[in-house]
Amino acid sequence: MELVWSPAAMEDLASAANYIEFELSSPIAAKRLVESVVEKAQLFADVPGSGMVLRSINGLDTGYRYMISGNRMVFFSCGQGRALVVRVLYAKSDYMKKLFGER
Repeated sequence: MELVWSPAAMEDLASAANYIEFELSSPIAAKRLVESVVEKAQLFADVPGSGMVLRSINGLDTGYRYMISGNRMVFFSCGQGRALVVRVLYAKSDYMKKLFGER
C-alpha cells in the first residue's frame, strides 16, 4: 500500500525532532524519534490493519488507527489503496481535540 504523509504530520514530526535536537540538545534522540515514527508508518502501510483503533469517548470507531512511538502517537487512516499518516502528536496532549477540534 502506498504511504502518504499529510502536511500536518510532516510538520508535527519536524517540530518534535527540532525541539528534541535543539531545545533539549539531543540530536541522537531526535534522529531515533524520526526513525521510529517512519518505521511505524511503513509498518502500517505494509500491514494496513496494524495499530490500534482510535475510539471516541462513547466508544465509536473514529476511522483512525494509531501506533505508539516513544512518547508520540502516530495516527493513520486508510483508503483508496493508500495509507495516510494523519498526525504525529505528543501522547500526553489533548490529541482528540487536535484531531477533531471542539465537539
